[in-house]
Amino acid sequence: MRIVFFVLLLVLCPAVLMAETAPVVEPVFSGFHFGDAPGGNMLCTAGPCATGLIASGYRNSRHQVAIYKTPVAATHVDGVEISPPGYFFHENRLFQIAFRIVCDQDMAEVCMTRLSDAFNERYGMTRINQIFDSSSPGEARLQQNFRTSAGYRVEICRYQEDGQWRQPLVNIYQPTLMDAVRLAANPNYHADVN
Repeated sequence: MRIVFFVLLLVLCPAVLMAETAPVVEPVFSGFHFGDAPGGNMLCTAGPCATGLIASGYRNSRHQVAIYKTPVAATHVDGVEISPPGYFFHENRLFQIAFRIVCDQDMAEVCMTRLSDAFNERYGMTRINQIFDSSSPGEARLQQNFRTSAGYRVEICRYQEDGQWRQPLVNIYQPTLMDAVRLAANPNYHADVN
């Protein structure tokens, strides 16, 4: 009887026995891969590479992080409108991408969910945690932290300042490269095990 069952299992369910794990997909944003150097038509807007009027932030040459933007920036991710992304480089290696979700205030939670669902479908995300902090009146932070199947981190944050909720902020980063940045900024830094 066991042999007959085993033969039936082999004949009827070969996909179950030969199933492969889903491929691990690295997040790629507008064609840029984590670890790549700035290239193409990227424009430095902050950091040691920033010059002239275009430099919107710090210009301290001792600062180790450079922020680039592209002249033709992505405006939508999976149907969700976003601000022009910032590409963060350390030692000429892309370690983080950040952008805001552009959405009506009353729809912000829906837009956050739509984006995280799309990223989950594409990158196989697992929620690490969700943080809500409201330590002062009119000030609050809602942050959802995810890990992709390839080990990258995605943070989707929403801040309230002076009683007004701001557009959600999305950070995508490669943990090993981010740890190198944090260690360069703080020699006492110890990597998070999550």
